[in-house]
Amino acid sequence: MLTLVLPKFESDTFIYISNKAGEEDITILNDDTNASNFKLVGNDDLVMTAGAVYVFLYDSVSDVYREISTRVSGAGSEVFTWTADHSADGNDLNSLKSIVYSLGGASMVSSASGLVYDVGSGNNHNIKVNTSTVMTIAASAVTVAGNIAMVGGGISASDSIVTSGAITMSSTNTMVGSSSGIITNVATGDDHDFAVNSSIVLSIAAGAVTMVGSFAVISGGVTSDFLTTTGDISSSTGDLNLTAGSIVFGSATPLSSSDVGWTGSTGDIYGNIQTNDSYFFRENGSVIVEMDNDGIDVRTGWYEMTEISTVAALSNHVRLYARDNGAGKTQFMARVGSTNFIMATEI
Repeated sequence: MLTLVLPKFESDTFIYISNKAGEEDITILNDDTNASNFKLVGNDDLVMTAGAVYVFLYDSVSDVYREISTRVSGAGSEVFTWTADHSADGNDLNSLKSIVYSLGGASMVSSASGLVYDVGSGNNHNIKVNTSTVMTIAASAVTVAGNIAMVGGGISASDSIVTSGAITMSSTNTMVGSSSGIITNVATGDDHDFAVNSSIVLSIAAGAVTMVGSFAVISGGVTSDFLTTTGDISSSTGDLNLTAGSIVFGSATPLSSSDVGWTGSTGDIYGNIQTNDSYFFRENGSVIVEMDNDGIDVRTGWYEMTEISTVAALSNHVRLYARDNGAGKTQFMARVGSTNFIMATEI
């Protein structure tokens, strides 16, 4: 047996010692009586069997060498097993290919395409801050405790994004899910914009909803096929098209079957046009009635009235109506103020 006393090399961080296979055992004395000699943790000497390789790290704080890895005879190329914790003390570990952990089948492997972090089946990647888990990556889901901040980028997902909290685009723009629905919120002065092929087709602001194109009310898509609004509906270039139902002012039952139109239940319905403009009523694109400040112009067809009772007088007005003369004949009447004039009587 060979016995060695090694000097201490404080300038070297690592010491590599090997005993060639087939040689005698080597005993390295753990000399703690001379500060200049090699000193290990504890008081026992180190016996190196044939083929053994040891790597030691100098601990300047404790002034000892700590055994950090060993390779036994027949282990092949330079593959070492660490026998104690290792601190790099601010230094780098360079040119590593992979780190394989002893528990959970975990590993970290470097390749030309990047780093691959892997854990065994059923295990998770847990990322912690101050011992608290802030992100868990499992086979089927990624769970984040807290907010996800995107700076200049976006989230691309082919599967669902599930959150019990809010998706925050900024400090004031959020999308929050609850048992009653989803609330999207923007800051004062901002809008909700919906775009198709980068072009905005719907913009929701605090005072108005702006649509580019047509608005379709589809059976089942909107409750009772009503479009309900407390503000104005305006269009500068498109139409508000109805294929069935009606525009309802107030609370009323819409027109039935395939009829279209507008319905009022409480209060008056007003139509307003600018000076020198007209109301036009068309059939198949052709004007049949025009109304403006000059009067009513019936372009085609006739003006038809149903018999009613004699109308009441109205000062400074003329009322035209039809009535039964009591003998089954229709009379065309004009009520001028308080006076009735018979314009014509059915023969």
